[in-house]
Amino acid sequence: MVENPITFEKLAWAAFLARIFGSTGPDAYLSIYADSRFRESLVFDPANVSPKEVCDKLIGGFLNRWRSRFPNRQESASAVLGAIQQVSPFIQATRNLRIENVNFDNSVNVNTNHISVSDAIELIFNKIAHCYGNRTTAGAKILGVLNPDLFVMWDDSIALHYVSGCPGVFTGQGYAFFLREMQSAAHLCQDDFDAKIGHQDMALYLSNKLGLNLPLPLAKYLDEYNWITISQRIPLPPKWHP
Repeated sequence: MVENPITFEKLAWAAFLARIFGSTGPDAYLSIYADSRFRESLVFDPANVSPKEVCDKLIGGFLNRWRSRFPNRQESASAVLGAIQQVSPFIQATRNLRIENVNFDNSVNVNTNHISVSDAIELIFNKIAHCYGNRTTAGAKILGVLNPDLFVMWDDSIALHYVSGCPGVFTGQGYAFFLREMQSAAHLCQDDFDAKIGHQDMALYLSNKLGLNLPLPLAKYLDEYNWITISQRIPLPPKWHP
């Protein structure tokens, strides 16, 4: 069990502090998140997305703004597109799922075959994270672009924090386990939020309070909480807060 469980207050503090980092922190995600046309093309029509667009928008414009050091050239971009195309039916089958209410044990229909949501996630992660070397941090971030409502991003420190007791931490199995942990965190936050604020859309409420023109999904706020508390090791609430 993770110590110091998340609360809505901590989630809100993390979201507030994340804005201070600007484009050097989680806000590096905002430009690609706003480009819904590009993200929809990756999900539904990857064969017609050009490697140059992947280089400009996904690798150079997003991944490497997080210091991912993902090779930014046509060869690597083509590898990303090829992997996405191979698992496109599975990505599409999970496209409308959200971290706060997904049932990982339910089945989805892919090309007339049934597969559990958890197994589909494992398959998607393994294919994309290993499309050009072993890049599990970049893989999780790419998944977060493909479905920001479901796929919570991670880095090595976040993965080890939540999944160290699970065999195959940096595999699809580990990532699927991590998403289950993130759903548990989402439920803790929602229960705390309901008790303090009332029954509302928690992510929308937080986006409005932060004055964001583009509301962010709960999966992204969970990512920001992990990045602030684990990657940056900032205690929440801040020690100076009365």
